[in-house]
Amino acid sequence: IIADATSATAFVVRKNAAGTTVFNVNTSTDVVAVTGSITVTGNVDGRDVSVDGTALDNLTTTIGLSALTAAEVDQLENINANTISSTQWGYISSSDQALATTSDVTLNSAIIDSTGTEALLVRKNADVGDVFTVDTTNTIVKVGPGSAVANTGILSLYGTDSSTTLGPHLTTTTTVDIYPLIQMLSWSHDNIAINFDGYWDGAHRSSDIGSNYRIRKFVDQFNFDYASGVAAGSTITWVSGFFMNSSGLVQFEGGAIIDITSTEAFLIRKNGDTGDIFSVDTTNSIVHVHSAVGATSTTSGSLQVDGGVGIAENVYIGGDLYIGGSLLGATFTQATFSAANNQAAAANVTGLVFTTKAAKIWLTVIIDATADLYEFFELSILKKGATWALFATGEGDTSGVVFSITSGGQVQYTSTAITGFVSSNFTWKYLEIE
Repeated sequence: IIADATSATAFVVRKNAAGTTVFNVNTSTDVVAVTGSITVTGNVDGRDVSVDGTALDNLTTTIGLSALTAAEVDQLENINANTISSTQWGYISSSDQALATTSDVTLNSAIIDSTGTEALLVRKNADVGDVFTVDTTNTIVKVGPGSAVANTGILSLYGTDSSTTLGPHLTTTTTVDIYPLIQMLSWSHDNIAINFDGYWDGAHRSSDIGSNYRIRKFVDQFNFDYASGVAAGSTITWVSGFFMNSSGLVQFEGGAIIDITSTEAFLIRKNGDTGDIFSVDTTNSIVHVHSAVGATSTTSGSLQVDGGVGIAENVYIGGDLYIGGSLLGATFTQATFSAANNQAAAANVTGLVFTTKAAKIWLTVIIDATADLYEFFELSILKKGATWALFATGEGDTSGVVFSITSGGQVQYTSTAITGFVSSNFTWKYLEIE
């Protein structure tokens, strides 16, 4: 049968004139319409429709593809050529939390294996307000949005200059209390400090009542400061212990103790291992002025002292002794001697014998008699080659005592007869000059 016509009912199959149309060919729209089921025993276009239908039923009802929305289908299409394994689907399932950019994500651990200047970046918003950056390209961990000179350290802190709350400061605390153990205060150039058991929060404060210490560079000066006795959290006043200026001059404000046994416990020298000027040898208990500069006045020489000098032991002088004032209160060699009355022949004064070049003797004669006598002598003796000379001056009473000296340096005396004589005593002090 060939129906050669353009019609909505070009070919119709039905039970009867009033029956339901079972099959209709509409040549106007090129549509074939079937009412009811179509049963075939073979394939349609090479496919077993019955088997395929069963598979479609499983996808729709059993697997539930019919529940997918159009947006969900689009997401599956966007996977494209990427294959997601069952293990990888398990990772997504195990995350069990929102992973949006605005989500708070919790991880047990994370490894970032990447080379980049921003391998890990934490910031406030968009491309501004960087707070924490891990730069694996240059091996730098940076806190703050700024940057430092290259190759100056692995950890870089950046903050606002001269700011208490936003400056690049670092503090450490423990579970004991809230007070910092150490605070690194990076305030500004020429004002940097490290506080030990102390901190700055707008005021200088203590972290420990026992003691507080600070190392600080301030106004081109390097300071070591201290404080104590201030309760934690209370304000403190730093006291300078010692400081060093930009010329290398060190000044101690609270004194210094060197507790060591060494031949050079303290040493001042010009340079290197030469030119020693002054040293303290605690091994042998010696203070040594090494300079050989001679003295011609009180303002010259290796050792110059503006005030007095107290010396508890002997003093040995290798050169000449110059005295600009009086020689008072000197505890030089001192002795006494009992003299005889009416000693006509020169007799030795025991204890007054010399071998040096010269000596100065200050001697008193006290005679206990009917009329007591008191006379003071100043004796100067001088070695002149193989002989000695003695020069005497006396003041006070006329005691009748006369002094002389032998060629061997022995001081001798003679005395006159004194009425009512009981005793005659010589007392002296002398200074020898080699």
